[in-house]
Amino acid sequence: MIEAYWNVGKQIYETQGENEHAEYGKGLLKFLSEKLTAEFGKGYTVTNLKYMRQFYNAFKGWK
Repeated sequence: MIEAYWNVGKQIYETQGENEHAEYGKGLLKFLSEKLTAEFGKGYTVTNLKYMRQFYNAFKGWK
């Protein structure tokens, strides 16, 4: 699960870039939350996706 969350965070980070507070970024997280929840079930709230992005950002060099 750790690797999965790291990879999701990486994708979000690379798509949003450095600016996580841009309007596009907020819409992206909402879209991803709905899509991932429909595909994989609970656990992909907007808040959790923000945490995954932060996790990736903290451990970029992990992989």
